[in-house]
Amino acid sequence: MKRRLLNILTALSLLLFVASVTMWVRSYCRSDTLFLTRRSEGETFTDVTFWTLDTARGSFAVRRDSNHIPRMRTLGMLNVRPWKWEAHGATDRSYLASPTGRGPGRLFWRAGFELHRARFDGADGGRSVQWRLTWPAWATVLLTAAMPAVRMWRRLRRGRFGPGHCRGCGYDLRGNESGVCPECGQRSEAQSPPCHAAAERGEPCEP
Repeated sequence: MKRRLLNILTALSLLLFVASVTMWVRSYCRSDTLFLTRRSEGETFTDVTFWTLDTARGSFAVRRDSNHIPRMRTLGMLNVRPWKWEAHGATDRSYLASPTGRGPGRLFWRAGFELHRARFDGADGGRSVQWRLTWPAWATVLLTAAMPAVRMWRRLRRGRFGPGHCRGCGYDLRGNESGVCPECGQRSEAQSPPCHAAAERGEPCEP
């Protein structure tokens, strides 16, 4: 069960890796925006929340807009779809910057990672709070490639040496009674003392 779960997570991570690389390369010629919308109707105000995923040249961004809007202003939003995708000409990273508003603005910036917050208050009692997280596309590529790379490295390492050899350094362990490699000190499961003794008695190994 554990191995099956790891295989599923690895396949998912590999799929996200391919998608991240594709969007990274595409961001230099086209910018994409995915909109997700949720709304809640009240007596006098409507709460509308927008989630957006944006790409710009070499950067990704996630934005959350929480809007508390008078119902009269939301009449034109009745037919807004719960999700929408748009593509337009490539834009620079400055396009992802948070617009000017009340609040602290940029809360964090380090190595291409930015966190913004802005607040807007309307004269009619409406308000809007925006959060935006921006990061370099290479960070997503590295993160999604980590699990497939580690599992591939382990598989290649296990298959590098033939049967009867140490999995760590390749030392020939045939005839070794201790089950411990004298070269690197790694214990071999196939040569572990319980299994070795059971094999001599013709019994199944139960370490």
